[in-house]
Amino acid sequence: MIESSGRTNSQRTVLGQVPVKRVTESIIEQLEDSILSGELKVGEKLPSEQELATQAGVGRRAIREALKALEMKGLISVRKGSGAFVIRNDFDNYIETLSRNVKAYLHVNRASLAHILQYREILGGSVISMLAARPDEGTIARIEATLDQQERALEKKSPSLYTKAHIDYHLAIIDSLENPIVSMMYIEIIRLLEPYMKRSGSDLGIMRQSIAEHREILEAIKANDTQRAHKAFHVHLESSLEHLRVLVDQDNGSTAQS
Repeated sequence: MIESSGRTNSQRTVLGQVPVKRVTESIIEQLEDSILSGELKVGEKLPSEQELATQAGVGRRAIREALKALEMKGLISVRKGSGAFVIRNDFDNYIETLSRNVKAYLHVNRASLAHILQYREILGGSVISMLAARPDEGTIARIEATLDQQERALEKKSPSLYTKAHIDYHLAIIDSLENPIVSMMYIEIIRLLEPYMKRSGSDLGIMRQSIAEHREILEAIKANDTQRAHKAFHVHLESSLEHLRVLVDQDNGSTAQS
């Protein structure tokens, strides 16, 4: 491929000089920005490792590590004997890859139950307060639909149907922010809690209590009462924490006995 300047693609300058500190991170950021902005096109071949190292004024090892990270993110493909090629600059694909990285991080670092619920309260409480301040008819209709599904699950005594409706309820609230990154992060948190949510959903008493708490949150949102909505959400999470702690203690007790 010949560039308009007359230089071959392998000679293209795509990196600027970077400081020694955070070398690999800086290289990743520069290349990632170029790919997501469209400056580097899908199918375009990157310069060789040596050429990139020369452009950035760093060693080939830093370039190699950066290319591996970009490949894991689904932005390039490194083909043995051929080089590195841009394969996607699609934002949805980037979000999916970021989601996998978040999930892996949470599992590797074994986020505690308290940490997970603290994150839920900070994020969920903020979104609920914003929604209560400016209720959206479409979002409210979606939330009400998930509450109807929860009621039907209770009537059918179906933990699986209830868990799905329970998750959909909270996602309807989070999605009202219309921020794909926030929604993605919240989904990964919910996935960590889902096994416990399914078990809690098998208890009809817990199911009834949760539905009542969900309805109180919704009524506060519809009333434009931000304080009431935030308090109702806090009460719901406190109840959830107590139920989840019981399940965790049961698991720990079973592990100890075995």
